[in-house]
Amino acid sequence: MGMLCKSRNRVADPARGCRSAMSVRRAVYRERGGQVPADQFDCGKCPGFCCTYDEIDLIDEDVARLCAHLDISEDNLISKYTKYGKFRGRSRFPLMVKHKSDRHFSKICIFFDNERRRCTVYESRPEACRAYPHGERCGYFEFLSFERRLHGDEDHIPSA
Repeated sequence: MGMLCKSRNRVADPARGCRSAMSVRRAVYRERGGQVPADQFDCGKCPGFCCTYDEIDLIDEDVARLCAHLDISEDNLISKYTKYGKFRGRSRFPLMVKHKSDRHFSKICIFFDNERRRCTVYESRPEACRAYPHGERCGYFEFLSFERRLHGDEDHIPSA
């Protein structure tokens, strides 16, 4: 019988015990050399589905990258762009990106440009975003491609 993890967002790793889902995603991302096969999907043709995830968590390196990109202090970044935490272990919750309203998905990452449907901090995006989709395929892109072919409209965005 396999190991069970009682905590939310934890996965069983036989070699290391219970690990956060994010730490597993980061490991997969690093094993791939930080690259996702480009022939599997095209993020440039997607309206930003992955940017709607409730929990886009940040690690120390993400905060440093975003502060440099936005030319703001850690305190300013944390108060303006994050939720659930105080950073560097001063809270039991991880630091996560805030969301704003969106016409297609109801809510989306605060760094997302709703009109252009693109990330405004792409070069400095969090590691969670860099690692997405955490595998060889993006299920949403496959669904989106199918819907666009079905409707005969390359710009179609299905209702969420």
